[in-house]
Amino acid sequence: MRRKLPQSFLQPVAAPSLQVVPNAKQLMIDELCAKVQAVNTFASIGVIVGYGRNFVRNRLLPEFQKNPSIMYKIGDDYRIPRATAEQFIKDLYDY
Repeated sequence: MRRKLPQSFLQPVAAPSLQVVPNAKQLMIDELCAKVQAVNTFASIGVIVGYGRNFVRNRLLPEFQKNPSIMYKIGDDYRIPRATAEQFIKDLYDY
C-alpha cells in the first residue's frame, strides 16, 4: 500500500549553504575595500587585490579615457580616489 506524503514535505526548502557563498564574497570585498586609502596608486590597488600594477593600470586607463573625473594625473603617475578604487574592486570581483 502506498503512503501519501504530507504537503509540508513536498514544499521546496531553500538550502542555507547557498546563502553562504554571496555572504563570503561580500565579506571579502568589504575587507578589501577597508584596506583602500583615501588616495591610491595603481601599485597600491594591485597589492590589495593581488594583481600587478600593470594589470590594474590596463583595466583603469580605458575607463579614465571615457570619464576623466575618476582619477587625476600627477607628473607621469595617476592618483585614484577611494570611490574609484572601491568600484574597481567590486567590478573586478563581479559584485
